[in-house]
Amino acid sequence: MHATQSDAMQECRMRARQIRLHDPDPYYTGRHFEQYLRAANAAVDGIFHTAGIDFGLLPRMGRHAARDSFEAAIRGRGGRDAAASEFLGWFDAQHSGPWHSAVYTRAVGAARRMVRVHGRAPGVRIMIGVSDGYADDPSYEVDAAGLTSRGRLRSRDELSVEVRRRLPAFLDMANDKRRRGGEPAVSAKDVGAFCFAVVRHDGGETHTVEMARAADVYVQALQRMISESEARIRDLAAPS
Repeated sequence: MHATQSDAMQECRMRARQIRLHDPDPYYTGRHFEQYLRAANAAVDGIFHTAGIDFGLLPRMGRHAARDSFEAAIRGRGGRDAAASEFLGWFDAQHSGPWHSAVYTRAVGAARRMVRVHGRAPGVRIMIGVSDGYADDPSYEVDAAGLTSRGRLRSRDELSVEVRRRLPAFLDMANDKRRRGGEPAVSAKDVGAFCFAVVRHDGGETHTVEMARAADVYVQALQRMISESEARIRDLAAPS
């Protein structure tokens, strides 16, 4: 892992801690989540910086090493670089499969693409949810209009009152799902208010995921992505 990529991973870890620290304030949590996504994109770009060097494509990739510039550099060679093409095909298959098959990793992967393509992060909602629960546990949106001022949470105490007011209905909903799934029941101590990201996937499906949990999980996915990619690059670029 080169220095710039290492810096991006450190930024991801720092932003993940800040997301958890400021949760459930939608303003600060959202700001840190956007910076987290930008750092995650930089870490992924580092994979193609490494690939560009090892496959001899970096001069053709321009100022910004990324997946698309890597593919363009292969085309610029008339598509004759079989090893680089094989790596790109492998990366795309992993990116749309094993690396992003779970709910949290798939959602953050889609959020990364949103930032890259549209320059903005997903929307943020305050929702009642289960602390350290299952990815498919239900969540219940809190009407934040009366709890925020200019997007910032005005009072955590006010939010706690709202959570307590909604708690009986939420516990009924959550435990009905848990019973049907043969999962352990939750109690009031397991419930809280958290910031959720509203992520739209490429197929149009919308998913809401707890931002702090998703950020923590995705750091591990990024590390795996980098390690497995670097191993694949070494194998394909090694002299035969």
